[in-house]
Amino acid sequence: MRKLLFVLPIIILFCSFQEVVAQKRSAIKRRPVPKVISCGICNQEATFLPKPEYPKIARSLNVSGTVRVQILINEKGKVRWAKAVLGHPFLRPASVKAALRARFEPFLLDRKPVQVSGTIVYNFTQ
Repeated sequence: MRKLLFVLPIIILFCSFQEVVAQKRSAIKRRPVPKVISCGICNQEATFLPKPEYPKIARSLNVSGTVRVQILINEKGKVRWAKAVLGHPFLRPASVKAALRARFEPFLLDRKPVQVSGTIVYNFTQ
């Protein structure tokens, strides 16, 4: 009986603590995850697509080719993030710099602007 009198308050305290934790978890508001759709190759969708500057070192070494840049376009049509994923290493930085300056009309889903992921392809020829 003494053990029960000792253990019972601990069990009650533990249960009340669990209830407080559950209330706090439900009170935390979770932000909705923004929807992201894909536009595939987005060159044709751009309202402004600047040409990248041909790097001097690449030109002097006769480097040419295609560079693919992955992008994330925000709800306002600006490129929020860009990363070169394919192409010669000498041509990649110029491509990313140009991609970050590109502009798009906002993409709509259910008449609401959404973020869009896609790819911009740049061709470097001499």
